[in-house]
Amino acid sequence: MMALKAVIIFDDHPLAARAIAALENAATNTGETVKWDIKSWQSDILKQPNLLGVTVAVATDADLVVLALDGMQSATDELLDWLEHWSEHRRVEDAAVMVFCPQGSPLPFFNELKWFAEWRGLHFVQSHDAVAPPNVVRLGRLLPSGPPPAVSPLVAAPAE
Repeated sequence: MMALKAVIIFDDHPLAARAIAALENAATNTGETVKWDIKSWQSDILKQPNLLGVTVAVATDADLVVLALDGMQSATDELLDWLEHWSEHRRVEDAAVMVFCPQGSPLPFFNELKWFAEWRGLHFVQSHDAVAPPNVVRLGRLLPSGPPPAVSPLVAAPAE
């Protein structure tokens, strides 16, 4: 069994819920047994500098940061700043950034985040629909796996 941790940053509750379901379905569709530990935050939290350290600390051992953002034309300074802090402090060497946006999302947004991921040595995964690509789970084979958790991981629904 593979245990993976994901952090979802979202600006739309239904989109965040679809991202969670897509991660769970990606594992099922590949036949892998994956336990996801998922934390989620509304993107507005990135505008609160006093919470930067807390959110980065929670995400340092994340295998995957999912950006479920519907309303962005391009990456905001706050988002790039948070991603930079996370990438500098991450404990997972082969971590990934996944952009999970609806069909028709602006290409510059994807390109900015792909460039950022490459620059920081991160894997980049993108999804233009409600399905997580199978390589999200395949990344788990590259990621270090520790001993199974003592308790079942919590899959947190998007915070209201």
